Amino acid sequence: MHKRDLIKKKAISSNDHVMWEQFKCARNQANNAIKHAKKRYFSDNLEASKGNPRKTWNLINELSSRNTSKSSNILEIQVDNRTISTSGDMAEAFNEHFTNIAQVLAQEVPVAEVNPEFYLSYTDKAFCLNTPSLDVVFNLLRKIDEKKATGLDMIPSKLLKMAASIVAPSLTAIFTKSILTGIYPTEWKTARVTPVFKKGVKSDLNNYRPISVIPVVSKVFEKNVYDQLYQYLNDNKLLSSCQSGFRSLHSTLTALLEATNSWSVNIDNGFLNGVVFIDLKKAFDTIDHEIILRKLSYFGADQATIKWFQSYLSDRTQRCNVNGSLSTTSNVTCGVPQGSILGPLLFLMYINDLPNCLRDAAPRMFADDTNITLSAKTVADLKLAVTSELNNLTCWLRANRLSLNVAKTELMIIGSRQRLHSQCDEIDICIDEKMIKRVDHTKSLGLTIDAQLSWSKHVEEICKKASSAIGGLKRVRPFISKDLTVQIYNALILPYFDYCSPVWDCMSGYLSDKLQKLQNRAARVITILRFDTSSNLLLAKLKWEKLSLRRKKQKALIMYKTLNELAPEYLQCLFTQRHVNDYNLRNLEGKLSLPKPNTNYLKRSFCYSGACLWNNLPQDLKSVGSIGQFKRGIKKISEISDSHTAIM
Repeated sequence: MHKRDLIKKKAISSNDHVMWEQFKCARNQANNAIKHAKKRYFSDNLEASKGNPRKTWNLINELSSRNTSKSSNILEIQVDNRTISTSGDMAEAFNEHFTNIAQVLAQEVPVAEVNPEFYLSYTDKAFCLNTPSLDVVFNLLRKIDEKKATGLDMIPSKLLKMAASIVAPSLTAIFTKSILTGIYPTEWKTARVTPVFKKGVKSDLNNYRPISVIPVVSKVFEKNVYDQLYQYLNDNKLLSSCQSGFRSLHSTLTALLEATNSWSVNIDNGFLNGVVFIDLKKAFDTIDHEIILRKLSYFGADQATIKWFQSYLSDRTQRCNVNGSLSTTSNVTCGVPQGSILGPLLFLMYINDLPNCLRDAAPRMFADDTNITLSAKTVADLKLAVTSELNNLTCWLRANRLSLNVAKTELMIIGSRQRLHSQCDEIDICIDEKMIKRVDHTKSLGLTIDAQLSWSKHVEEICKKASSAIGGLKRVRPFISKDLTVQIYNALILPYFDYCSPVWDCMSGYLSDKLQKLQNRAARVITILRFDTSSNLLLAKLKWEKLSLRRKKQKALIMYKTLNELAPEYLQCLFTQRHVNDYNLRNLEGKLSLPKPNTNYLKRSFCYSGACLWNNLPQDLKSVGSIGQFKRGIKKISEISDSHTAIM
């Protein structure tokens, strides 16, 4: 490069044709040397980092110019119109902010007209927390994730895992003593909190999220309690069927499939859907400890168990870490412990009775991500129904000391284009004299949902993100091997195409083609073939399936899970086996009944399109005995039809 620059200076000063030719040669040599050096650098380092995912991804991000790392150092913050820049003072300010914000919110909740118990009902079941065995504790220690952060006790997870056989007896004795006495160890109640910047002005404390780390030992203890409590709730079906968060067999995919299916069925029946996307303020942080203990009693927990949970929740403290400086200790008086194992489950139990406050609305919850749906023939009827149910919801929130963030709560009317056009009346919904914003599209659980369920906005988001990633892939392709490029594609681009794809699979052909063109473009970048090479040849060289086939296979997989009790009941109840009455037709064996559609909305719904797809699968594949066998079998299929070819 130095030689190239010297020749360039001479060429400029002399303006000699020979010197300019020499410069071109030197420039090409330098460019080739840079290219080969980059290729060696990344190839050697990626080979050396095999087995270390973190180093591998750091290199891939460096290679693709993805700036995913945000500096954790905080330079200054504004508190009461004062600028604070020293680490110690900032740690104290953040600690005070994080501990006070939940208490302030709780105090601002208006007095409730009813008690929380108004929405509860006792169960005839009983739960008693049992002491763990030595084998259980040993197995929990052996399953510790070594990459988990270390708490204030400074005992690393890797050490606990390595010393499992040595420390298991002592920890078993401590866990047993804690359960028998109802006293949770004080040392395990202190969390280290680190502020992580979200977005906005960096000096504003409200733009930081607290990331809490508790001692790893306490997580081991909590996991044992969690397993007992979750099994009890699951076995006795005490958790609401409307809740999909933090539950086995449930996911964002299952939650979105059920919601969009319901909206499509309503539209097919000539209704408008009024969907209110609820946003709660600091829901996990504002949980009232007294109320959750009372609810535990209604769930069937005995007095000894309630005493243990009271000790677990009370007298909690935290210290804030900013740029390596720790604040003093502050008390945490409400909320479930952040970063804990039990926290999410306690939250589910806390909001479990939310559906009981509603009369006609269909609630859907994914942890604190909640929406309620009402249907009506006209906008006027919809307005009355939504207003009534939001009043009921407000009463429940006040009784449970929770706050609604009206500014971020949204209303969307979902219906066919014709119905939305004919029902053009304005719909103004207010809560506490504050207007709820009406939107024509919104993001829910990672999907952009629009008012007509056309998925055009969602595909637009995918195209934007995937195009940017493919552009980065094109820039780095000269420096890395084909195999590594495929690896980057699978990790950074393919997830955009796959995420919850069975939900939006039944989109228009135009949108499907837009996505396919992006996959073809990625294949062209990876294979470095001529521009006029056919897309089918590109995909064949990489052994890639077309995106439409991938989506159908993923839908077939969720259908297998649904029909084999590996999915929530709310999906299982959407399908029924076709009954053969007078005619014992072999081709009807294992077929599902199809609802009769009035519009294409029902045809695009999961209950219809999923049944059609399942009916067209080979019988031997549908009857396999395990999910592993089904996955292996579905891989071999080169084409799947989801059209309705069977007899109604």
